[in-house]
Amino acid sequence: MNLTVDGRLVLDTIVDPALIHGPDGLVQTANGAAHELFGLDPVGRPIGELLPEGPFAEPEGDGAGDAAGHQAPVSCGGEPFLAIAREVGMHGVVLVVLRPRHSHASDAPSPAEILLSRAIETIPDPLLIADAEGVIQRVNGATCTLFRFARTDLVGASLDRLMPEDHGANHGQYLERYRRTGEARLIGKPRELLARRSDGELIPIRLSVGETTIDGQSVYVGTCHDLRVVRRLERELHQRQKMDALGQLASGVAHDFNNLLLVVTQNAALLEAELDGEHRELAEEIGEAGHRASDVSQQLLQFSRQDAVEARDVAVAPLLERFAGMLRRIVGVAHPIDVQLPSEPIVVRVDPGQLEQVLLNLVINARDALPDGGTITVAVARRETSDGPRVRFQVSDRGEGIDPEVLPNIFDPFFTTKERGTGTGLGLSTAWGIVRSAGGSIHVDSELGRGTTFSVYLPPSEVSRAAPGRTSSTGGFQAAPIEDVLVTLVDDDRMVRNAVRRWLARAGYQVRGFASGQEALAAFDGDTGDLGPQILVTDVVMPHLSGPELARKLAERHPEIPVILISGQPADQLPAELGRHTRFLAKPFEPKHLSQLILELVNAALSDRAEEP
Repeated sequence: MNLTVDGRLVLDTIVDPALIHGPDGLVQTANGAAHELFGLDPVGRPIGELLPEGPFAEPEGDGAGDAAGHQAPVSCGGEPFLAIAREVGMHGVVLVVLRPRHSHASDAPSPAEILLSRAIETIPDPLLIADAEGVIQRVNGATCTLFRFARTDLVGASLDRLMPEDHGANHGQYLERYRRTGEARLIGKPRELLARRSDGELIPIRLSVGETTIDGQSVYVGTCHDLRVVRRLERELHQRQKMDALGQLASGVAHDFNNLLLVVTQNAALLEAELDGEHRELAEEIGEAGHRASDVSQQLLQFSRQDAVEARDVAVAPLLERFAGMLRRIVGVAHPIDVQLPSEPIVVRVDPGQLEQVLLNLVINARDALPDGGTITVAVARRETSDGPRVRFQVSDRGEGIDPEVLPNIFDPFFTTKERGTGTGLGLSTAWGIVRSAGGSIHVDSELGRGTTFSVYLPPSEVSRAAPGRTSSTGGFQAAPIEDVLVTLVDDDRMVRNAVRRWLARAGYQVRGFASGQEALAAFDGDTGDLGPQILVTDVVMPHLSGPELARKLAERHPEIPVILISGQPADQLPAELGRHTRFLAKPFEPKHLSQLILELVNAALSDRAEEP
C-alpha cells in the first residue's frame, strides 16, 4: 500500500525525523527532518540499511514483523535516537519516528525545552546558533532547506562553511577582534551579504545576529532572510517603472509626432493625385515612408501601454503584413521570417497590441533557438478543435528544441533556460496570460535537435455587423451628396488644419477651419438658416477647450451634429462614454478613411432624423 498525498502532508507536520515503510521493508515516504538527518533521500531504501542497529535489520515474514509496536535505541550520524515503530492501517505499513535519546532521565528535555525546540523549527526563516568560536551548535529545518545542507553537515561545523571563501578566511580574525575590542560589524547591525550553499552557489541574504551569554560564554543567534525574491520584485518594479516612463514619454511625443506625420502623408496624397511620372513616384514614396513611420509610432504606443486592453475585431492578414516588418527589423537578416496567410479573410476579437506582443515574444524565442541563424515561420489557419472553430497562429523554428524535462515549466513566470542577464523568464508566461484572457489556448511541440512549434488558438470573431448609415443604404432617407456636407474642422496645429482642409475640399466637401474650440462654438452659435448636413472634426488635445469637451458643449446645443475626434494619442485617454454619432480616428489617417467616416456618420444622423415621429 502506498501512502496518499494527505498522508505525506500529515507526516511533514511531525517535527522529529519520521519515515513510513511498507511490508517489503522499503521506505515509501519520509518527512523533511528525515531527509536532513540522513543527508539523502530515504525513499526506496531498505529500512534496515538506514537503521542497522534497530529491530529492522533482518525483517522476517512480512518484513515489518515484530517491529510494529516496538521501540529500539539506534544511532544516526553519531547521535543517539529512540526508534519508535507503530503499524498504521493495514497491510504491514509501519511508521517509524526517531526521537533524540538521553542516557539519564535528568538529560531528558523539559516541557519548556521541548516548546523552545519546536518553536525554533516552526520559524520560516533560517536560524543558526553558534558558540563563541563560531562553531554551529544548532540549526532549524529552514536553514538546511535554504543552504541545501543536511543538519549533520552543519552542526559542529564552522560558520565560515556558509560564507564565500574570501570572507570565510577572515571570519576567525573578525571574532578575535570582536572579543578583544568589542567592535561589532554584524552583531546588532542587520546587513545584506552573500552566503554560500552546499553546491557553491552564492545567494543574497539579509543577516541579523544577536548575542547572549550562557555560563559566561558568548552565544550567537543569527537569522537570515533570502533576498532573491526581494531582488526579483525590485527588478520587476524597476522594469515596470521604466515601462511606465516609456509609456508617458511615448504618449507625450505621440501627439506632436503623429501631427507631423499627418501633414506629410496628407500632402503626399495630394501631390500624388496631381503629379505624373517620376514625380508621382516620389510622392508615393514620401507617403509610404510616412505610413511606415506611423506604424512604428503606433507599435511603440501599444507596447508601452501596460493596462489598456481594447478587444475588438481584428483582420489577421493586414495586421500580420504590417507587423512582419517590425519583426524582421528586430530579429535581423540572419533570421528570415516566412509569413504564411490563408487566402480567405480571418477575423479574431482581441486587443491588437496584445496579439502583436504574443507574436513578438514567440518570434524572439524562436530567434534565440537559432543562434547561427535560420528561418522562422509564422503561419495562420482555421482549425476545428474540440472547443469549436479556432484560428491557429503557429510560430516554428528548426532550432535546438526544448529539453523534455523543462517543457512542463516553460510557461511559468520567471522560468528561463537562458544565461543570467539575457532573459527575464516573462516572455512565454506573458504570452500564456494574454492568450488565456482572450479565451484561447497555447501549446508547444518540441524535439531536441529538430525544433519547436508554438501554437496559439483563438476563437474567431462573430460575423461583423454592418455599420448603420452607410452610403449604400436604401432606407427612408436621401443620402447626402458630398458637396452638401459642411465640415467644421478644429485643430490648433496650423499645418494639420491646412493639410486636412485641402484634402476635404478637393474631395468636394464644404470646409471651414478653426484654431480653437471657442472659435468653433461661436461659429455654430452664429449659424443662421438651414446649412444642410454638418459634422464636427476636432482634435482631442487642445488648450483651453479639449475636443471631447467641445463635442459635449456642441451636443447640448446641436445634438443632431455628429462628431469625429482625431488624435495622435491612444484612444484609451478618451472619455469612456462617447455620443451615439461620435467616433475616434487615430492620426495619421488615410484621407479616404476620414472621408468614408464623415459620410457614414452624416448619413446615420440623417437616418435617425428621418425615423423621428
